[in-house]
Amino acid sequence: MAKKSNKRNSAPKPVEKTQVPPSNGFLGALLKKAGVSSDETLLSKLNEEEKQALADLTAQLEELIEANEKTKQEQEYNLAEIDFNIAQAAKDSEEVKNKLQSITEKEKSLAAKEKEFLSKLDELSSKEQSLLEKEANANAGFVLERQKSLESLKKEYQQVEQKIAQLDEQRRKNELKMLEQQAQIHERAKEQENTRFEELKKKLLAEHAELEKRQAELDDKINENKLLNDQLKKKLGAQVVIKKQAIEECRREIQTEKVTLENQLKLLKDYRTRDQDEIKRLTEHLFGYKELEREAKIKELGSPAAVLQRIDQLEKDLRDARNKLKGRSEDDLEEELDFYKDRVDDLEEELRDLKQEHEEVKLREGKYKLSMREKLELQKQKDLLEVSNAALTHSIEAVKSQLDDLIEKQQSQEVFKELTLMDRRYREPVPAQPVNSLKEFTEELQHRIAIATDVELYYDLDLLRKFMAGLALSPLHVFQGISGTGKTSLVNAFAAAVGGEVTTVPVQAGWRDRDDLIGHYNAFEKRYYEKECLQGLYKAHTPSFEKRFNIILLDEMNLSRPEQYFAEFLSAMEQNEQKRKVVLMDSSVINPPKYLVEDRKLLLKSNTWFMGTANHDETTFEFADKTHDRAFTLDLEKQVKPEGWRARAIKNTVIDFDSVDALFTLAQKTHKKLVLSMLNKLTNSEFTEILERQFDIGWGNRLEAQALRFISVYKECGGHEADALEHLLITRVLRKGKVLGRYDISIDKLKDLKNALSTMLKSVNGTGTKAIDIIQSEITRKEEGVY
Repeated sequence: MAKKSNKRNSAPKPVEKTQVPPSNGFLGALLKKAGVSSDETLLSKLNEEEKQALADLTAQLEELIEANEKTKQEQEYNLAEIDFNIAQAAKDSEEVKNKLQSITEKEKSLAAKEKEFLSKLDELSSKEQSLLEKEANANAGFVLERQKSLESLKKEYQQVEQKIAQLDEQRRKNELKMLEQQAQIHERAKEQENTRFEELKKKLLAEHAELEKRQAELDDKINENKLLNDQLKKKLGAQVVIKKQAIEECRREIQTEKVTLENQLKLLKDYRTRDQDEIKRLTEHLFGYKELEREAKIKELGSPAAVLQRIDQLEKDLRDARNKLKGRSEDDLEEELDFYKDRVDDLEEELRDLKQEHEEVKLREGKYKLSMREKLELQKQKDLLEVSNAALTHSIEAVKSQLDDLIEKQQSQEVFKELTLMDRRYREPVPAQPVNSLKEFTEELQHRIAIATDVELYYDLDLLRKFMAGLALSPLHVFQGISGTGKTSLVNAFAAAVGGEVTTVPVQAGWRDRDDLIGHYNAFEKRYYEKECLQGLYKAHTPSFEKRFNIILLDEMNLSRPEQYFAEFLSAMEQNEQKRKVVLMDSSVINPPKYLVEDRKLLLKSNTWFMGTANHDETTFEFADKTHDRAFTLDLEKQVKPEGWRARAIKNTVIDFDSVDALFTLAQKTHKKLVLSMLNKLTNSEFTEILERQFDIGWGNRLEAQALRFISVYKECGGHEADALEHLLITRVLRKGKVLGRYDISIDKLKDLKNALSTMLKSVNGTGTKAIDIIQSEITRKEEGVY
């Protein structure tokens, strides 16, 4: 026998595997199917490794039975799902009838109001409110009905699970027949619904014509009484508009229901075809194992209850094995895998030695002239092992194939669970109101924000102009200020005022990379843990939110260093809109969410902003220049509401982002010449020369691009261009670490900078009061020796 490999000595101790003796009943059934009678003497001649191999292969055959039972369960679930869809279609049809009946009732109520309009104007107003409440109650009722349907589905699913063990071949034939009958019933129901739909449509059109005729008669009557003309026109005009809206809404709902029923019918047909193919495949598969299953029940397990008990035991063993694997690292598993590979090499070497010894034994047997009985015994043993090997090899291949299918199915369904759910949940677009003027919208925004929340909030109009211009400047906003100045409130109130969406992400101390922000992929579970930030970014792609303002609120964003956990997003912001991509995975997945790019990347939409709040104390970090240069920074102070100021009542609507973005682009084209002239004066000013010579600060291309966007939009919102330039200089230059708070800068240099800044701002028709005051405060502190 050849010498074994020395690698075995250094290999880690393998996980002990429980020795499971082969099931005599199951093995006997296998041998009988192969045409060989079981012999205890023959089995006793097998060594321990061969017995263990037989035991493992026998266990795999038992797993095949378990997989077969699971397939039956999936088939039953699919049939139950078809039943539910048919029931749901009937319920939806009933809902359409209820809606049409409600419309008829409203028509009658309106006719009664028209007859009594001269004496019951107050009653007309109360009935209008009653109609609105009924409509709201009806909508709420539909939600409750769907919730009840969901509960009914859960109960039916539990009942189906309890009956799985009692299913047999006859039941499947009956279910197939039932499916055909149900499809025919659904076809007839669809034809009846189409007929009723056409009749109801004609009825609605006739009633609408009658309503218009009555409206004309009402107009004639109103003309007879000049004193009541204006009041009646307002009341009846409002009623006609409400009625037309109700009719139009009903038409849209009926059309939607019709499309839904057609889609459900198509889906049912697809389910039926798929289930027929599945039943055929399962039937063929079951015929191949019918004899083995019968023998297993008679000789080994005895009853269906014992089969279920055996399946439960196997599932428990599988969970225990998975739990053991969870606690082990990938390095340990790889090391153990190398050990087993070496073990295989050693076993193959032993096998070659055994074969050689076997040949030698055969030679010796020939020399000693073995008896015919011994030769027959050896030949029988050889045939038995060959048959067992062939059968078990086929079973192993089938198990591997099923395992690969399950893994592929699991990967396709569970990698991005929440994002895939959003594709279905937010597939309906939301109507949005366009904006025609940035100035008017900014002034209106002040009142929208005031009434957007339960507490009336007031923000100065100039602050809102800077906020709007900041939306055009950068997708990253940083709001600074002491606690209670309204940093978080501004973000939430703005989103509520424009019908936008806010996803709040509380930043934690110790965040180091982007996984802390958006989540990570678990290779063992084959799924991606999608955090709130990732879900908020993906939501902006869906039809329900693509026209809205979407905000990721990074609360206390400087508790950790943004230059670390936010680094990938800072880099993406430097790209144009079509290249702002965040890589989620190294390789693509099967059936990814609809709006991923290249099946593994997420594009940062232009309607999405990161807005972070920042406090500055001993628990936080200062922002690096990398963050400051890419962000729009706004320092919030306590807002004082002017005496007598009152918020106007403005209807709460969803503001169309595309229209606002188009106005941003138009503002840049309109004021480009003016902004470039201002930047030219800034570049050639003494102020810039002092910054470069004494402070080692210069301007880059980024500032020019940001200034063009910010100053143009600020001016278009009703502000002065010099104030916008001053804000950029304060946040980009006159901040701690750049000009302020530096020990190497003398008072004389600060005075020269102050005078140069004053001269430069006058050249662009600005006063520069705030910027001058900031430099003067720094000079005063240095003169007093206070830092």
